[in-house]
Amino acid sequence: MNQKNFLYVHRFFLTVLLTTTAGFAYSDDTFHTTPDRWKEPRIFFTPSVQNSESGSTEPGVKISRVTQDISCRAKVPSPNKAYWIGFDPEHGYKKWDKPNPGASFSTEIADVPLYVFNEKEYLIKIMLKDHLTNFGLRVQWINEKLVYIRVWWGRVVGSDIIFDVEKEVIVYDEIINDGGLAFMQWTGARERLNAENKNKEEK
Repeated sequence: MNQKNFLYVHRFFLTVLLTTTAGFAYSDDTFHTTPDRWKEPRIFFTPSVQNSESGSTEPGVKISRVTQDISCRAKVPSPNKAYWIGFDPEHGYKKWDKPNPGASFSTEIADVPLYVFNEKEYLIKIMLKDHLTNFGLRVQWINEKLVYIRVWWGRVVGSDIIFDVEKEVIVYDEIINDGGLAFMQWTGARERLNAENKNKEEK
């Protein structure tokens, strides 16, 4: 496990440990609603980690400019057909046009480059470093200039990113967390507490 994934996973498990130890009724800012109130496991969101070296708050994302002589096997044009985002999918490729143009795909390469054309003399390169290769990537235009990207860094943590292709900056990013473990921990804590309360009442 690389350092980035370790930090993500360590923070997630520490959060679960602290919240479950405190009891399922304890309210923590990590969750919008605590897992004991969920009907089933869900993805929940936490703030991204600051990374000054890449100029992005995403540790696994680096943005740069490259020449236009890059070839992309797949391109998804923006709704106004002025821009496009390109990549090289290996398998699991699926493309759609409605409601907004987008695509999902998989690749065996851990470091995945995405290329954006925005009518300049260069391409914007969005490098997604050390992503989980057996989880698919998703890119989709939100409107004429904003691109949504979902990438998984590990089995329980990933990122939701929105990139402004005209300003060439990330305007939104948060960590996505698989809530399966949190749901299991909090549900177990609730069941144990209910059982203890029942035993007290019977006595």
